[in-house]
Amino acid sequence: SEFLLQEDFLVLLLERVPLIFYIMYRLGFVTSTGLGRWPGCRRRLSSNASSSSMDDVLKRLRDAKLLLCVRRPDVSLENVHKAILAAISGGVKAIEVTMDTPNATTIVERLRAETEVLVGTGTVMSESEVNICEQARAHFVMSPITDTRLVKYCNNKSMLMIPGAMTPTEVHRAYYEAGARAVKVFPFNACGGTKFVAGIQGPFPDIPLLPASGVDFESFKELTQQSNVLAIGVSRQILSLESLRNSDWESIEREASLWVKQVNSPGTPRSPRLDDRSRSLEKPSV
Repeated sequence: SEFLLQEDFLVLLLERVPLIFYIMYRLGFVTSTGLGRWPGCRRRLSSNASSSSMDDVLKRLRDAKLLLCVRRPDVSLENVHKAILAAISGGVKAIEVTMDTPNATTIVERLRAETEVLVGTGTVMSESEVNICEQARAHFVMSPITDTRLVKYCNNKSMLMIPGAMTPTEVHRAYYEAGARAVKVFPFNACGGTKFVAGIQGPFPDIPLLPASGVDFESFKELTQQSNVLAIGVSRQILSLESLRNSDWESIEREASLWVKQVNSPGTPRSPRLDDRSRSLEKPSV
């Protein structure tokens, strides 16, 4: 009977291992990468990532307006983190870390653990990358292309995916066929800039757009006044190579503050309604 009691105790302990490791993860003693090797913990991580609904993430993006993209900064991991914290001190509330950035998921995990900002990943091109981002507790994922299957895969996981498009046909396909909740206009400076974003509002007034790549300050000011713009992606405009290499965190904070101030200027309109997708899914009359 004593042997049976010991056996029961071992079974009970093994059943509780995922929970124990999950608690350790929440306390910061283990990373989500290692935690994800346990099936029971993967389920907990998945449910945790899905707890922030896509609508909530969209609202936070809309409120932030400025999305800071961190792409291959060519400095140490610690300096990348310090640079991002400087931008956050300047008022930045939403961060995108591209998956081709070294230690991308580590950056995401650390920001999720240490800050309250919205943190997502970019250049996501496969289901396996989506899963990795989910384990890192990313709030959302972005892609430079529209892969219909990948968008639907993310929707099924309650993970916000913002696919890329640069023509009216691609915008239509991403939103109405793939089911994306918002569409990234990429590359912004190569597809017509502010004129394209303003022009596409006619046939697609309810599609939230996220222009990114090559947005200068004048374009940024103009985009903040357009009601079909969900958020605007900027990168080197705030995280300049010179500031990063010189560890000039004060310069990064000042530049971030300058751009964020424009977001908060009077007259900035609200983005398209984000709580009525059923209405906007009706095919537009072009």
